[in-house]
Amino acid sequence: MITKMESKISNKGFKALFAIAVLMIFLTALVSADSLTVTSPSTLTESQNASFTITVSGTSEWNIVSPIFPLNINLDDGNGNTAVLRLTTSDVLTNLNSSDQVRVNVSVSSIDSNFILSSRSTTFTINAQNASNPSQVITSDVTLNLAKTYCEQGSKGSSLEITSVKDEQLDNTKDWEWGPRDNIELTVRVRNHNSSDVDSIVAYGLYDFKNDNFVLEDQESVTINQGDYEDVKITFQMPTSDLNEDSYRLYIKAYDDNEGENKQCTDKFDSQNYKSITIKREKNDIQVEKISVPETVQCGQPVDIKMDVVNLGKKDEKKVKVTLTNTELGLKQDFIVNSLNKGDSKSVNFNFLAPTTVKEGTYVLKSSLSFNYNSNRDSYDQSKSGSDISLKLNGNCRLTADDVQILVDKTNAIQSGGKAGEELVIKASIVNTGTKSATFNVKATGYDSWAKLGPIEPQTFTLEPATTRDVLLHFNVTKEATGDNNFKLSLESNGEKLKEQTVSVPIQPKSGFNFTGNSIINSDNWYLWGIGLVNVILIILIIVIAVKVSRR
Repeated sequence: MITKMESKISNKGFKALFAIAVLMIFLTALVSADSLTVTSPSTLTESQNASFTITVSGTSEWNIVSPIFPLNINLDDGNGNTAVLRLTTSDVLTNLNSSDQVRVNVSVSSIDSNFILSSRSTTFTINAQNASNPSQVITSDVTLNLAKTYCEQGSKGSSLEITSVKDEQLDNTKDWEWGPRDNIELTVRVRNHNSSDVDSIVAYGLYDFKNDNFVLEDQESVTINQGDYEDVKITFQMPTSDLNEDSYRLYIKAYDDNEGENKQCTDKFDSQNYKSITIKREKNDIQVEKISVPETVQCGQPVDIKMDVVNLGKKDEKKVKVTLTNTELGLKQDFIVNSLNKGDSKSVNFNFLAPTTVKEGTYVLKSSLSFNYNSNRDSYDQSKSGSDISLKLNGNCRLTADDVQILVDKTNAIQSGGKAGEELVIKASIVNTGTKSATFNVKATGYDSWAKLGPIEPQTFTLEPATTRDVLLHFNVTKEATGDNNFKLSLESNGEKLKEQTVSVPIQPKSGFNFTGNSIINSDNWYLWGIGLVNVILIILIIVIAVKVSRR
C-alpha cells in the first residue's frame, strides 16, 4: 500500500517537473522571440546626410545601452586621412517595445581634404538590454557607408545638371576602354536649370583609386544660357606610364564659376559619381616619351636628341631597337636598349652633325621601334612607328633660290648700245632676300650666236640680308645680229647655282647703205634685194628691146 502511494507521489512529481521544464522552455522561447532590427542607412556624402531606424519586436521592454548617443565615429581611408561621422537622436532609448522606434541621424562632421575619392564603410553594434532581466541582451549590426565626391563639399544646389557623358572613341574602339597614349575625346552635356545665364566650369580628372592620386586633371569654361544646355568637348591624351589596369575612375563636375563650388556643384552623371575606366594593354608594347630636342641648330653643329623608351606591355623585353631617320639629312641611326622590364623606362641619346649641304628649314625626323626580340633568329618580331620629331636648322646652311632675286627692268635694262656691231651694256639688280649675308658670283651664258661677253661689273660681291646690288654686263654685239636675242643670267654661291633667268635683248641693225654689212642687206632680207635686182634687169631688157624694134 505504501509502495503504491509512493509510486503515485513519484509520478505526480515527475509530471510537475516535466510541466515546469516545458514552461521554462516556453518562456525561453518567448524571450528569444524578441529581436532588434535596424534599417540600412543610405550612403553618406559631405553634403548628404543619412539616417537609420531602430525597432524591437516581442513582448518585453528594452533599453538601448550602447552605443551612447551622440556618438562620433572615426572612419579612416587607409592612407592616414580621416572622416568623422556624427550620430545623434532625440528619441527615448529606454523601455522600448514593439510600438516604439528610434531614429538616428548621421552626418559628416569633418573630413580631411585628401580623403580618398572612393567609398569607405564602418560597422558597429547596437546593444539592447531587457528592462526586466538585464542579463538578456539582443544586438544588431549597422554599416555606415561614406562616399567622397568630386565636388569639394559634395553636391550643392540644383541649377546645374550633367545630363550625359559620351565617349567619342577618338583612338579607342570601345567605350571607356583606353590605352596608353590614346587621344580621348568626351562630350559632356550640362544643363542650366536656372532662370539666368551661368558661367560654369566643367572640371574632369582621371583618378587612380589604388594609389589615391589623379594621373591627369583639367577643366573647361563655358557659359550656359538660362534653361538651355551646352555640349562641352573634353580632349586629352592618356599618359604613357604608371597606368594600372582596372583601377581608374573618370570624375566630372560642373559648378558655378561666380557663386563658387561650395554653393552650386554637381558631379553625378549616368546615375553615379564616376565612370570606371578599363586600361587596355598589349602583350608587347613599346613607346617613346619625354622627347628633348634643341629649339634651333646651326648647320654644321652637333645635334643632341634625348628620349625615354617605355615598356607599356605586359611582358619584359630582352632588347629594343630605336631607329631615327631622315633622308634629306642623310640620317639613319640605331640605339639598342637591353633588358627593358614591363613598366620600366630607359633613356636614349642620338648625336649627329647637322649637314651644311641642306637649306634652312624644319626637318621631320622619323623614329621607329623594334621589339619582341627573338634571340634564336637575332631579329625582332614586332615593330611600330614612334613619334615624329621636328628639327629646325637655321644658320650656316645652303642657300636656295628663295634667298635671292634677279631683277631686269625691260624699260631701262640697256644702259648703252643696242645696235649691231656696237658694245651693249645691260643692267641687272641682285637682291638678297635671305636671312644671312651671302657671297654671289654672276655668270652669263647662251649669247654666243649674237655677241661676245665682255666684263661683268662686279662679278663677285657680298650682300647683307635685304640689300640690293646693281651689276653691269658688257657685250660686244656682232655686225650680223638683229632682232630679239637672249642670254641666261645665273647666280652662284659657294660653287652652287642658285638661280638662272633668261634675259631678252632687242638689237637694231646698223644704219647706212652697206651691202657687205647688214644695215641694208643682211641674212634676213637678201632675197628681197635679189627680187628687186631681177626686176630692174628685166625692165632694162624690155626697154632695150623696145628701142631696137622701134628703129626698124
